[in-house]
Order: sequence, then structure tokens, then C-alpha cells
Amino acid sequence: MVFQDLALWPALTVREHVESRDLIARFGLVGLEARKPGQLSGGEKQRLAIARSLAHDPRILLMDEPFSGLDPLLRRSIGESRAELQRERGVTVIVVSHHLDAPVARASRVGLLRDGRVEQSGSLAELRANPANDWVAAFLADESEVDVR
Repeated sequence: MVFQDLALWPALTVREHVESRDLIARFGLVGLEARKPGQLSGGEKQRLAIARSLAHDPRILLMDEPFSGLDPLLRRSIGESRAELQRERGVTVIVVSHHLDAPVARASRVGLLRDGRVEQSGSLAELRANPANDWVAAFLADESEVDVR
């Protein structure tokens, strides 16, 4: 699991969190292996948390707002690395997010939750083409075009 607060062990180095050189390289942590979380930037900590979550070849991975602290370019790059590893390793990834940015848009299925209930699920294209109700339509619409109250 990738927790929203990252839950990194402050006494462990990057290398001790993630023993895989491949993951360290894929997530842009080369040269940082001897650093502890307190010596990393916010984006580096987030990349470390994602790499650590993949280090033990999980079958299912839950990610709670894993890209929220990253700039758009890094979010796209890390999202692509995560998707590539997901395909290679066959891991099911569940991403909890408040945003339909690039990493979520590439998902095979999206579930929109409202008040703890699923309003609609399916591919993002299906949801956009056939929203189940006005709330789903407003959620998926461009904010500049819709008055959501």
C-alpha cells in the first residue's frame, strides 16, 4: 500500500526501503540511496513510497493519493513507470484519487464514489460517453463549463 502520508521509516535509507536497483533507477532515486527520508524532497519521498510498495512484487496494490504532491511532469513520468511495472508484473493497482489526471485516465476501470457509494464504474471513456446521472456528468465535465453546486 502507498499511504497518503507515505509512512516511510525515518531511520531507514532509500536503499534499505527499496533493495531493488531497478526500482531505484525507475523511480529516479539513483544517487539518493544513502539518504534517509528527512533528507529527501517531498517528490523524492513520494517516489520512494511508490517504489517501496512495488519492491516485494505485490499481486494487489492500493495507492491513496499517490501523485498528489508531484508536479505535472513528474506525475506523468511516475504514472508511466507505475503502469509499465503493473503490466510487466501483472499487479492489480487500485488508485484512490480526487483527480482524473493522467495516471487515473490510463486506468482500465474507474469507479466514482459519492458518499461511500459507487455512482458509476467502467472505463473513463464509457463514463464520459454515458454518465449515469447529473452528478457523474458534472464530475467528469470541464469545470469551466459546468456550474457545480
